[in-house]
Amino acid sequence: MVAKQGWKFLREPSSLVARIYKEKYFSSVQFSKASLGKAPSLIWRSIWSAREVVLRGTSILGADSKVRCKGESSNDSEKSELWKHIWELEVYGGCKHFLWKAVSNTLPTRANLYKRKIIEDPLCPICQREEENVLHALWSCPAASDVWGEMLSPVQKWRLEEKDFQQLWLRMVKRLTKNQIEITVNIMKRIWGRRNEVLFENKFMDPGKLVQNALIGWEVFLEANKKTCDTVREVSSISKQGWEKPVGNCCKVNFDAALDMVNKKIGLGIIVRNNAGDIMAAVCTPRKLVVSPFLVECHALWRSMEVCRELGFWDIILEGDAKNVIDRVNSATEDESEWGQIITDLKTVLGRCDGWSLNFIHREKNGVAHFLAKMALNLDEERCWIEEGPIQIEQLIVKEKSCITLNT
Repeated sequence: MVAKQGWKFLREPSSLVARIYKEKYFSSVQFSKASLGKAPSLIWRSIWSAREVVLRGTSILGADSKVRCKGESSNDSEKSELWKHIWELEVYGGCKHFLWKAVSNTLPTRANLYKRKIIEDPLCPICQREEENVLHALWSCPAASDVWGEMLSPVQKWRLEEKDFQQLWLRMVKRLTKNQIEITVNIMKRIWGRRNEVLFENKFMDPGKLVQNALIGWEVFLEANKKTCDTVREVSSISKQGWEKPVGNCCKVNFDAALDMVNKKIGLGIIVRNNAGDIMAAVCTPRKLVVSPFLVECHALWRSMEVCRELGFWDIILEGDAKNVIDRVNSATEDESEWGQIITDLKTVLGRCDGWSLNFIHREKNGVAHFLAKMALNLDEERCWIEEGPIQIEQLIVKEKSCITLNT
């Protein structure tokens, strides 16, 4: 409550209470520079004791050591943008709350605990050289500097120019891309976690491994969020313009591929269905990354042909959204490109089976195969389902079967 009264002195200097206290205790200076004075009242002593908390709050709100009072130009928009930027980052909630505490200087660093008289020593528990404030713990400590010097660090060659963490954060916001900021926040969170492990468990993680774990954690978070969004989009698009059933008694084989450049993997997805939309087979195949996206799609087509031969499907329509690959395989002319031999091999296999045909379709009609390809990225070995599929595609299959019913 006394801190709140001090805050009112700054925000409402023309109020009656503020003018009375100013006249009595700090007539020639601002409240931020007021001294305790001689024979202070108990109330003024309490307000003055809370002055540091108030001033820390003003610096957090972006006032640059000067409080914007009524009648002055406001800095609220800059403050609002600062917090808005934090909450819009694509990192998990724990990272956002950690960053908020770091920027607002409420992390339980040894310096903060020392000021509150909880501990007697403010020195950094790792280097034992300097007082451990937020900037030191996350940036300038030699142990933290080793982390930021790693090759994968977005701020590898940055120098320390700021006096507090909030200034450092503002510089990062101005100079780094959104992805670089998100990686940096994940690394900071890991640095703080390692600091706690040193303090409480006597463990110390290698800088390179720390950065690698931070990157993996961020990528896993993005992939999980992307899968959720992709599922919603796929269900929505399929309900509008989805898979079309094959004519007659033949089956339709949809195939697709997905790439994970970070983990250097590809995923192949294959779904075989009859003219009622029932699943005959489903396949998720993870493989090591190949050199070209074109080759990735070739792998998907080749594996779908292998699956059909292994399971004895001889009257089929192969469908995919890789137009470049499908057009070349269906072309009557010889392919003389660098991947010409692969195209020739695909043509040969397709030509040997009289009941096989290959068609191009747009992505919205290839949703299940695409989803299976994304699933394959998280597998260590191939998975195959006969006359059923993974539970994750049940909703997509039901949607597409409903489209068949509506169109007949």
